[in-house]
Amino acid sequence: EEADEAQRPDELARIRETLVELDPDLVVLQEVRPAELETLAAAFSGPRTALGGGRGSSCAVLARRGRLVQFDANGRDGREPVHVIYRPDDGPDVQLIGLHADPWSAAARNRQIGAAIDRLFATADLPVQILAGDLNLDVDLGGGKDLFTEDEYLDVETYNYAAERLTDAALRSGPTAEPDRRLDYVFVGGEAAEVSSAGVWRGRRAGGMDHHPVVVDVSTRR
Repeated sequence: EEADEAQRPDELARIRETLVELDPDLVVLQEVRPAELETLAAAFSGPRTALGGGRGSSCAVLARRGRLVQFDANGRDGREPVHVIYRPDDGPDVQLIGLHADPWSAAARNRQIGAAIDRLFATADLPVQILAGDLNLDVDLGGGKDLFTEDEYLDVETYNYAAERLTDAALRSGPTAEPDRRLDYVFVGGEAAEVSSAGVWRGRRAGGMDHHPVVVDVSTRR
């Protein structure tokens, strides 16, 4: 859910603190407005590129130590993915899609996530592919809790479509959202990519935030 308007400054301040402490190269953000994206980008000194934050509140990508190139542009309404190429100062190009999938419909999630993966592999000549964001899939791989879905089978099929093609980087690192749900993912693929470490970073939420950041360290080679 989008946070209450009065809580946004506290949440943005907490996200800024987290970004400064983490010092990441790439950040995928959910439910961010254009002005908020500028505020978060200002957490870093030196060159940085931010793309996304379309009409209303939507996905965005923030990059440092390189630049972002918009892969394709469209008028996003909050559910459309942001699709970019990240060109680091040193290393191979990274193709990245940030996605906030539908929270209410397994069929809509299936279409959105499937289309994003197909889009990644339509240009699979790029050496690194990443799909990241709040995919709203809670497929209960540990087998210990009820699912929040109206179509468990379809959500499992959607997850499998991604996991058969890409590495679920933070697999089995625990829930990413309250209450005890795993909704946020980073899928990584490509011949030049290797996941060094990954996990859910707890204790970083503030205000009305109900998700934890998922942090993935990807090593790349030419």
